[in-house]
Amino acid sequence: MFGLRFIRRGGLIPTVALAALAVLAALQLRAQSPGARPGPPQLGVTAPRSSDARTAYAEGQRAEAQGDWEAAFQAYGQAATLSPGDQTIRARAEFARSALAQERTEEA
Repeated sequence: MFGLRFIRRGGLIPTVALAALAVLAALQLRAQSPGARPGPPQLGVTAPRSSDARTAYAEGQRAEAQGDWEAAFQAYGQAATLSPGDQTIRARAEFARSALAQERTEEA
């Protein structure tokens, strides 16, 4: 019955509770640490025609900011064609496509 006496004396339970709190505190601190700033991801175009891709991407951002999802989708699509390996461009194109579909559904 050593285990029960240890628990009754307040040894095991407070120790386990303290360890659990330490783990939770560490997780909270890590979750609150400064990371990437919110907002659209930065463009990482490295293709040979990166200037054209950047221009098309910037045009897509302007159209997106104005709520013109049709123009944003077209511009992001052009940028994705010029820089097919860029995941940021592809993600923005998919987001614009989704927003355009939602807009058209609401209009119908």
